[in-house]
Amino acid sequence: MMNLAHHLGLLAAGSALPPWRAFLVPIPLGGLWPLTVVPLVAGIAVVYKALKLDDLRRLPWQATQLTGKILAILALAAVGLWLLTEMM
Repeated sequence: MMNLAHHLGLLAAGSALPPWRAFLVPIPLGGLWPLTVVPLVAGIAVVYKALKLDDLRRLPWQATQLTGKILAILALAAVGLWLLTEMM
């Protein structure tokens, strides 16, 4: 199994191994790749709420609430689609 340094291109310049090519060779996350949706959703929620709120003192709580709602909806949709495919 190749190590992460190889995939990230962190090896020395004179190394015989080719550098990591983003989008062509994904970083090996194993079974943890679905967790990458959490920072994506959190970032979208913060930007959305920062644009919509008049008082930014409420931003952390409002963004946390929106993040939770989006993640819950995504989880329900995933479970629903899984059940739909298993029933057919």
